[in-house]
Amino acid sequence: MGQCLVKLPHSCGGRATLQVFANEDDSLSGYCFSCKTYVADPMGAGKRAEDIPKAQRLRKSPEEIQAELEEISGYQCIDLKDRRLRADVLEYYGIKVGVSEQDGHTPTFQYFPYTKKGELSAFKVKLLDGKKFWSVGDQRDVDLFGWEQAKSSGARRLIITEGENDAAALKKIFDMYEKEQYKDTIPAICSLPHGAAAAGKDIARLLPDIKKYFKDVAVCFDDDAAGKAAVDDVSKIMPEVKVVGFP
Repeated sequence: MGQCLVKLPHSCGGRATLQVFANEDDSLSGYCFSCKTYVADPMGAGKRAEDIPKAQRLRKSPEEIQAELEEISGYQCIDLKDRRLRADVLEYYGIKVGVSEQDGHTPTFQYFPYTKKGELSAFKVKLLDGKKFWSVGDQRDVDLFGWEQAKSSGARRLIITEGENDAAALKKIFDMYEKEQYKDTIPAICSLPHGAAAAGKDIARLLPDIKKYFKDVAVCFDDDAAGKAAVDDVSKIMPEVKVVGFP
């Protein structure tokens, strides 16, 4: 998950508006928060996070990070019509939406909250146009996305999806289409915190808590090579896990 390493000037005229992020493979990507532009290879072609001296990297104090988390927590939840996600399910998961500073209403970012031991630890930030990710706060060793909601749901069944929006969509489907007499049997729905590639590692780390709260666990990952590999990884750790397939 990308962490902001440095802030650079941008061709739009911003003095320090181009933020440089480290991707999961140590490559770099950038985003100018002034002109809302994604920038590939912001430090030059082939440059990686390890090429940025530690002395030049940003160092935010705990107080600065907490202030950022509190600011994002105050953002709104609005419909994402292009993705058919409604504000009520975003509100349930605490998913905040950032809008364009230019027109004041076009959704530009999603902010997915992550907890650690019951406390807000980070927001994963998704750029809606370009599907780039980075994080605000510390997303290491966090809980499943939606974990606090899952624990408080009282459900004995848990479904784990590959991504946060998958969890929100599946939750909405259950709420809309489950028959009234079975509403109290709707499972809790969470998602992996770091995607399919880290599914085995994350589930192994979180397994004691998962087994503590839930009797039955199913995974519902994408039907592609990465999703199938993630199912295999999780099945090795939880042989009893159920797999929800797509038609």
